Amino acid sequence: MKYYDINIAGIDRSLPLCRVTDSLYIAAFVVFGDVELTIACAKRL
Repeated sequence: MKYYDINIAGIDRSLPLCRVTDSLYIAAFVVFGDVELTIACAKRL
C-alpha cells in the first residue's frame, strides 16, 4: 500500500492512498479516534 506523509498542526501522519480511478488516488483521512491530532488541531482553531 502507498502512503502520503503529512504534517498537521505539528503532528506527523502517513495517510493511506486509496485508488479512485486508474489515474486518481486520494489520501484517506479520518480524525475520529485520533486524540493526539484532535487536541493539536483544536489548539490551532
